[in-house]
Parts: sequence; structure tokens; C-alpha cells
Amino acid sequence: MEVMDGHLNLAHQQSRKAGRSLAAGKYKEVILCHQKAAANLTEVMKLTHSSVLKRPGSRRLPRKGIGYRC
Repeated sequence: MEVMDGHLNLAHQQSRKAGRSLAAGKYKEVILCHQKAAANLTEVMKLTHSSVLKRPGSRRLPRKGIGYRC
């Protein structure tokens, strides 16, 4: 969980930095910050999915479109 928390914190930091950069008119920096935040959130999703699958007795989550209804 510590690694996941680290990625979440980094994503939040990048989001805050993007907000400051936007206010300063630094649009290229805003894009870079959001890309870094997205990469960190992607890592969190991978770690979360991985930890769910590693739990004893857990089953794989259904994929959308195959027997899955909202």
C-alpha cells in the first residue's frame, strides 16, 4: 500500500502544480504536469488491480461487455 500511496501523493502534487502553472499562463507545463499525474494514477490502478487479484479467494473482476451490466 505504501507504493500506491506514494503514487497517489505524486499525482496530487502534480495536479496542484498544474493549477499553479495554469494561473501563471505556463500552458506547456500544465500539460506536462497532467501527463505525470495521469502516469501516477495509471500505476495506482495497476497496483490496485494486482492487489485485488492476489487476495486469497478473490476472483477476477468481470470485463465490460462480457456479462457485465451497469
